[in-house]
Amino acid sequence: METLAYLRVSSSTQSLDRQRELIASFKPSRVFEDVITGKTKQRPALQELLKYCREGDKLIVPSIDRLGRSLVDLNSILTDLISNGVSVFFIKENMEFAGSQGDPTKTLMFNMLSCFAQFEREIIKERQAEGIAIAKKQGKFKGGKPDYAKREKILALYKQGVSRKKIAQVHKVASYPTVSKVVREYEKGKIE
Repeated sequence: METLAYLRVSSSTQSLDRQRELIASFKPSRVFEDVITGKTKQRPALQELLKYCREGDKLIVPSIDRLGRSLVDLNSILTDLISNGVSVFFIKENMEFAGSQGDPTKTLMFNMLSCFAQFEREIIKERQAEGIAIAKKQGKFKGGKPDYAKREKILALYKQGVSRKKIAQVHKVASYPTVSKVVREYEKGKIE
């Protein structure tokens, strides 16, 4: 029985320090950290966590929106964890979920807060699109051009079996989101 923690930020320009401070008093034996958007369950550290945790473990998460930004994904992740006997505690919301018999009030609150997290993400995307449209009109935004040399380095390392995380952190070829994007495009056959 272990105390585990899961932390996430959406980009490499953000820091995990505040979240690390929040979980410090719980003294987790292992911390799983993602530097990638929460819109998908396909996050390396989250997948590692889901495989690692066992019945009786307790997972500490700084807040619901750190676990995910989609109502469907949040419910799916929480259900997977609880069904495997893992209790989940969200620090900011002061909510704990454990066992098969849920508290209807807590479930309602979780779903409401999940909806707010998803809504917030959609508002951010909308504002970002509006900002890009204005910048394009003003000629200030041209869009990113592919860095073919960087893409080749990423794919060469990936084909050698190096994980996405190590390509980003150890080899420092590119940020994790960039590495993931290149690998996804490669796996879908869009690039070779």
